[in-house]
Amino acid sequence: MSATALVALGGCVDPASSSAEGPPQPTPSSTAANPEAVDQGSGPGDVAPHGAENNAWKRRHGISIDQQRRGDHVAALVRAALGRQRAAKKFDAATTERTLRALKIADFELTVTPMSVPSYRTDVTPNPPLGAVFALQHERLCVDGDIRPERLLVQVEGAANEFGCIEPVSH
Repeated sequence: MSATALVALGGCVDPASSSAEGPPQPTPSSTAANPEAVDQGSGPGDVAPHGAENNAWKRRHGISIDQQRRGDHVAALVRAALGRQRAAKKFDAATTERTLRALKIADFELTVTPMSVPSYRTDVTPNPPLGAVFALQHERLCVDGDIRPERLLVQVEGAANEFGCIEPVSH
């Protein structure tokens, strides 16, 4: 078969390399050729070579079935109370803290902070957005979320080693 025929059939073969022995064999990958090569990970799109280890500080602990049940119970109380607060159009941190303290949920540490915007967000006004971020934490269990005009978020998840329930605003 001629090189022209191979190209016409969709092959990209150097005519000098084709022989009676069959098509050229693929070359080994750089990982196979170099045992010290590090797997850069696989996944869709452009993946940072050390993305997983660079973001390890954000990883949250798993929670047990009992912790999930307790978290779901607390989340239902929080959702109802903050739902009433949101209906009253009150989104500030002080009101949110009073609402959550009034629930008197034992053994949970409460944190409430005003909604903030990372410094790199130059597209927003200098005024902080309406809303508050909250977390109720008991050991590795978090019931956290936020309250703002457009939504009420209440979720149950595990705490992270580095920051507990509320991920810090960066930059």
